[in-house]
Amino acid sequence: MPNSSASGGYLLQTAGPIDSNALIRFLHDVIVGISGLTNTLVRPAFQQDVPVIPGIDVDWCSFWISSRNTPNMAWYRQDENNGTSYNNEDFDLSTTFYGPQSLGFATAFRDGFQIQQNLDVLTSAGIGVNGTGELTFVPELVNDRYYQRCDIIVNMNRQVGRDYDIYHLVAIQGIITALTSAGPITENFKVPTN
Repeated sequence: MPNSSASGGYLLQTAGPIDSNALIRFLHDVIVGISGLTNTLVRPAFQQDVPVIPGIDVDWCSFWISSRNTPNMAWYRQDENNGTSYNNEDFDLSTTFYGPQSLGFATAFRDGFQIQQNLDVLTSAGIGVNGTGELTFVPELVNDRYYQRCDIIVNMNRQVGRDYDIYHLVAIQGIITALTSAGPITENFKVPTN
């Protein structure tokens, strides 16, 4: 059983942000929605079981999160049920578009971040866009044939909150003794925190 503030020791988070596979699925849908590519032709890079690479005449996209950075220290807030540690996180969504129309799809993807309705979908998930990098056209030689390829990085940000089992002080009871010039004063007290 994980520790809590009542037990002492290290605390593990009890709830946190969308991460790992859930974040990859969300970003997949963002790329599909903004670029216009078919759902099955937008793929996470570096999969454990590598899928068959589409043919040279097929437009498709590979993507991954290439860096994550928390530029500031976290801040903490206690609420009714637990304590939450918050931090701002910047991350780079790296995309590689392949195919004869790779430059067109990459451009549509980049320019789609200028449309408020597209940004609203990201905002509803707590993700913002800091900006996009330049489009880099870098054809790739595979089996003595050049595949058309265009890379672009989108810098995104989000606020990350992680919950921990940190309990509230419900009540306090004790004795206060103060020394004064007239002698010691002792006061019993009991204070509910509600």
